[in-house]
Amino acid sequence: TPSLESNNANKGVELSLTYEGSFCKRTRSGTGKEYQNDILVYSGGFLNDSYYGEGIWYDLNSQSKYEGSFANGKMNCPDGRKYSLSGTEWILDYEGGFKDGLKNGVGKFCHKGY
Repeated sequence: TPSLESNNANKGVELSLTYEGSFCKRTRSGTGKEYQNDILVYSGGFLNDSYYGEGIWYDLNSQSKYEGSFANGKMNCPDGRKYSLSGTEWILDYEGGFKDGLKNGVGKFCHKGY
């Protein structure tokens, strides 16, 4: 599962994880939302405590978000979308394939800065 806890910018900062949503056999499964320090970081599907199916993941440190499918807690989608925050607007940066959390396969960079 993508996590802000693994980001170096948060070293030494205590993070609080909160989940709102469905459970099955004591694991997060179904539709839900994950918050870190009361800030939404993921909204979408879960399966066996991992991000799964359609969802939106927010990376608060890089001010970006990903919309698309997840499998085994990672971005996995032939047509995902990655955005960056510019002021108060989300700007589409990349549209295309993702595998195991990385850009993969066919895709296009959409932002003029690329």
